[in-house]
Amino acid sequence: MPVMDKNKPLLLYNAYNLDPLWRQDMDANRVLLLEPSHYAAYPVSDQVISFILALAENIHGIQIFCGEVDELISDYPADSIYSRQHPAFMHYPGIKDAPDWLFPEVTTVKGSFMSYWKQCEKYL
Repeated sequence: MPVMDKNKPLLLYNAYNLDPLWRQDMDANRVLLLEPSHYAAYPVSDQVISFILALAENIHGIQIFCGEVDELISDYPADSIYSRQHPAFMHYPGIKDAPDWLFPEVTTVKGSFMSYWKQCEKYL
């Protein structure tokens, strides 16, 4: 279990949010959450886990927790837990920041990836 200061907010990271600049000025507990239930549903190789852990090293003060989110946040009020929006992690409680989009100008996505990409190419 990570060692956390309960007087500080909790920032939840996962494989889809390993941004070392996300809320970097916030004095907070930073935890990379690796949920067994997620990886049971969406298995990855040992190399992928190694890559995730290597990227997490760029996040100042990060701690690793292998367990379910409910085990980690049992003593935290929801208004002091932060994460980034992602369809696979909507079950995280608390405040969800919008993701950083590669092409924020593209607001409508219809059809295939290639139709989306053609819209994005205009902004390259």
